[in-house]
Amino acid sequence: MNGATPAASPTSSGFWATKGFRGFATSKRSAVLLRFSDFSRKSMMHGFTQSVKSAAGTVQEFDFAISEKLLEGQRLLVAGNANGGVYLLGYAAEMLLKTAYFRFTGAGLGDEVGPRLAPARRAGKGQRGDGITPDIPGLVPDIPDEFYHSLRFWAMLLQAQRAEQGQSWADIEFTLEFERCTERLYNNWWVEMRYRRSLAKPEEALQVLSDVGWLRTHQTTLWR
Repeated sequence: MNGATPAASPTSSGFWATKGFRGFATSKRSAVLLRFSDFSRKSMMHGFTQSVKSAAGTVQEFDFAISEKLLEGQRLLVAGNANGGVYLLGYAAEMLLKTAYFRFTGAGLGDEVGPRLAPARRAGKGQRGDGITPDIPGLVPDIPDEFYHSLRFWAMLLQAQRAEQGQSWADIEFTLEFERCTERLYNNWWVEMRYRRSLAKPEEALQVLSDVGWLRTHQTTLWR
């Protein structure tokens, strides 16, 4: 209207270039976003068909929140906000790993998450005996839980718990991909990101998107 160049739309290659996402709108990367977008919509619809209502803090509510954070994180990436997108996607990854562990250890969709956090920490870190009862060794004693937010802690605890119960994943390649995926997520996301200026690089944001999508796709396999 005033002679200025119209702002590029979020779907244009010029938009990505101005936001520092050069090359993000290539066919390969666009395909990743389109596939993930389609999966996010289907995932959310699947969740809503299970139950219209759910109690706050339950495993089911976590599952709804995962779908929401996935979609919101993707939208931020499309808008050129790498840091914001990575931040929300990281929370989705955290909830995916937590719910996988809780489901594997017996939680149902209607069970509350809060009461299960401290027992999970004790399972990972171990518990000192009181002189009468012996010490209980932890499954991953050397891995900090970072106030329950460590993706590495939840990923390794899930693996160790499955191994402890003789239910490690039979597919070695699946196990290796899980380890690669969760370790990359651990290195690309941390909860204190909210206190820092934007540091996420476009390629890191894409990797986070891909890795969280992998966890969501294989969510059932993680705990069954």
